[in-house]
Amino acid sequence: MSKFAKRTAFVGAALIAAAGMTVSSASATAASHPYVVTGGGAYTATATGPTLAVPNATLICDSATASGSVNGGSAVNNPLATITSLAFLNCSVSGIRFGVTISGLPYTLNGDHTDTVNGVSTGTVNGAIHAEIVDTDTGGMLCSATFVGTTIDGAYDNNSNQLNVLGGGDLHASAANCLGFINTGDHADFEGEFVLNHAVTVNH
Repeated sequence: MSKFAKRTAFVGAALIAAAGMTVSSASATAASHPYVVTGGGAYTATATGPTLAVPNATLICDSATASGSVNGGSAVNNPLATITSLAFLNCSVSGIRFGVTISGLPYTLNGDHTDTVNGVSTGTVNGAIHAEIVDTDTGGMLCSATFVGTTIDGAYDNNSNQLNVLGGGDLHASAANCLGFINTGDHADFEGEFVLNHAVTVNH
């Protein structure tokens, strides 16, 4: 399914709380609308071609891997899952190679309790999100930037066992030294399609 088709399905249910929901706001509605989650427990997930885009540049990676735990059961409140590790492989911007360092883990996966459409549930990735990119050819002399935020929009697709990270939220460059193609204050959209290593189903 194309990214456009996925986004269309999500909008049909709801715009993910317009700008994304925080951990506290997602949790506030959890008690009255718990989820039914099957396939709980430890997971690993892999994404091919994840991107981090700012207005003047896009970081593209060959792949990314994540791992954590899914909270399974018949009455699951937020968070639905955690991300305890996240790593990126072979990243570049316009041919310039970059290393990516993630900190602030664990992050949480929270549903926003909109109706599931075609097996897709909307929600957010939340936490003290912190990512540092450094060009590996000059050790950061050419470009280094730090991205921080608390919320990134996302959705989980039961049909493909796939967590789709959709950008949005409040991720931004808090510091940048990149010859003007990444600037402090730039909004950043992180997007990736993470396929879990086993079936997980989220319903409510």
